[in-house]
Amino acid sequence: MATEGDKLFNQATKKGQSSGGWFSSGSSKHEAAADLFQQSANAYKAEGNFSSAGLAFSREAEERIKQGDAQHEAVQAWVNAGRCYKKTDPGKAVEVLGRAVGGLVKQGQFRQAADREKEVSPRDRPTTDER
Repeated sequence: MATEGDKLFNQATKKGQSSGGWFSSGSSKHEAAADLFQQSANAYKAEGNFSSAGLAFSREAEERIKQGDAQHEAVQAWVNAGRCYKKTDPGKAVEVLGRAVGGLVKQGQFRQAADREKEVSPRDRPTTDER
């Protein structure tokens, strides 16, 4: 049985892959898909499915990047994904929080980048054997 999160995730996937119409812009398609991925992630969080929530937030970030002018929103989506993954998959949390830190550095927001870097505790970081 499909959950609310699954339904929204599927809608978002279809919206992101659609060709749009004659009068719609590509960025509006990506914005709509990103919004649906965000709704899906929040539904998954409410269901307690943090792994799927992390995936949905990551997909939201990808769609925000495709919009072109939504870098800040993409960074926030990666931070949200990292917080979800931290509960289920610390390695994935490190990966997405690293993307958030990279985006913050590009924006010149060094203090926020440092704060996100601190969110990844030393025990969550991969050892040299895992890299």
